[in-house]
Amino acid sequence: MKGDKLCREIMHAMWKPQKFKYIYLLATLYVFTLTIPSAAAVYWAFGDELLNHSNAFSLLPKNGFRDAAVILMLIHQVNKFLCKPWFLKGKIMLKVNGARKRYTFLLFCW
Repeated sequence: MKGDKLCREIMHAMWKPQKFKYIYLLATLYVFTLTIPSAAAVYWAFGDELLNHSNAFSLLPKNGFRDAAVILMLIHQVNKFLCKPWFLKGKIMLKVNGARKRYTFLLFCW
């Protein structure tokens, strides 16, 4: 599912869609504050080694934190590529509107 359709879905669900551009900007800044510092730290610590390794997780020391990071990344990717499109398409096909029905359908998809 493309990002523009998801943006329209968020705008449809909002009470005041005219504030969407500000919320979208804040969400973008929030994501940047999460991704840019961690990416910069990894490139700073393992810069030259990353030229020969395609997977940055393989450079981290083998411990529970690295394993947790790999598992969380896997859950994130499965949710993004499998669950979210099923949820959005199913919600449209079943005409699920309202918070209670939406959360019930979300739990069913999960």
